[in-house]
Amino acid sequence: RFRTDALNVNENYTTTNDGFYFDDFKIISVQIPCVTSVPTGLNSTAITASEATINWDNIPSATYDLRYRVVGSGTWIDVLDIAITTNLLTGLTASTQYEYQVRSKCDATTSAFTASELFTTTAVNYCASNGNDTYYLSMGRVEVNTINNSSGDGITSIGYSDYTSSSTSLDLGQQYSITLTPNRLSNYNIGYAAWIDYNMDGDFEDNNELIFSNSKTANSSVSGNFTIPLGITLGSTRMRVSMKFDGTPTYCGPFDYGEVEDYTVNIIDSTLG
Repeated sequence: RFRTDALNVNENYTTTNDGFYFDDFKIISVQIPCVTSVPTGLNSTAITASEATINWDNIPSATYDLRYRVVGSGTWIDVLDIAITTNLLTGLTASTQYEYQVRSKCDATTSAFTASELFTTTAVNYCASNGNDTYYLSMGRVEVNTINNSSGDGITSIGYSDYTSSSTSLDLGQQYSITLTPNRLSNYNIGYAAWIDYNMDGDFEDNNELIFSNSKTANSSVSGNFTIPLGITLGSTRMRVSMKFDGTPTYCGPFDYGEVEDYTVNIIDSTLG
């Protein structure tokens, strides 16, 4: 394996009548042989709750193999035949320590892996959202797959409830229903919305993350369907449901009357066995 580099090996200077000089260059190519050695300068940057960038120093003409795993796991995840000296890891778990190693390759010849380096992903911090007053209306029941949670009456509610200890598994490509039922003291118009943080980045702004929305209605409950997109990150993430008096809620910030509840959903791929 060789890399071709352009080198200036000869310079000829030509003088014009007005005294200016021009350079004529002869360009040749040279072949730099690939010699495997253990990479140096291994480091991690741009660490978030779900991503990290791994970097190392260049070895001329080499390609690289990277492997990483959760500290304590017995199984490495391999990223093979990397042509550059950096690689973005995605789909990581928040607040988790990982170890990683890199080796160089020249065709079928490989170096030893580097010693392990470590990084820890950050925690996922979601923006706060809540109803300021739930005396007149609040969330009564949330139903999504195996989640069937009764929230109690609005008189004792504080406008936000953390039910992330309650979870359900949702399969890639499958359709699910969601039903939201309010508690209310009168036949008020209520708007509803629900989101899933599919890419686990701590917000609900990305494509397809709004899984349900229903404009204000006096119905005794509202229902809809959503499909888990293919190709998204597997693992546990947050689902947020919200109800708001006389308008459709957004996922962030306070509002006058209503309630917000957070749950956990586990994204799976049943085809993996």
